[in-house]
Amino acid sequence: MKKEKKAHVWEGQADEWYVEPAEAVEFLLRRERFHGPVLDPCCGGGTIPKTFRAHGIEAFGTDLRTRRPGAEWFAGELDYMMDYETPLPPHREIVMNPPFFRGKGLEAFIRRALSGHALKVAVFVPSTFLWSAGRATGLFTSDPPARVWPIFPRPSCPPGPYLDAGNKAEGDTKDYAWLVWDAGISRGTTRFVWAPPGRRA
Repeated sequence: MKKEKKAHVWEGQADEWYVEPAEAVEFLLRRERFHGPVLDPCCGGGTIPKTFRAHGIEAFGTDLRTRRPGAEWFAGELDYMMDYETPLPPHREIVMNPPFFRGKGLEAFIRRALSGHALKVAVFVPSTFLWSAGRATGLFTSDPPARVWPIFPRPSCPPGPYLDAGNKAEGDTKDYAWLVWDAGISRGTTRFVWAPPGRRA
């Protein structure tokens, strides 16, 4: 008898606020070295800064909206893609899960992050982001990431409001990866690194 498969199809979320699990951030921390301060400019509910802080790494987040009032890691409301006048919190590295908007929003966030002075930029992306012909001859030719880490096991990333309503992330797992750039804009060969569960990079 076949076991019933649980799956969810998440409805569209206006702000493209989809929540990466802490386990996916832990996956990155086991494979890359960070010194802090770390900035997440689209922090949502704060999974990235909270996970980094749990590892003793100073981290802050900004976002279009205040989703966790009073959180010590929240550095204020900021439109990362429109507001170039407001100073960002001091940071050495950027780690983020940007809004997708058919790939264009995600790429815009990456380009802005690479245009700054961060020593490292790490971005959580759905694997479909990698297979664009336009990015193959655009972003990934001009500014290829230093490393690509496919995430195991596949995470479930439901909308923030779904989790805030008391629901749990389960089902609807998809392929995601971390893209990592070193020293601002990396140029050269991209390493596609396999590091399945139980194997440390």
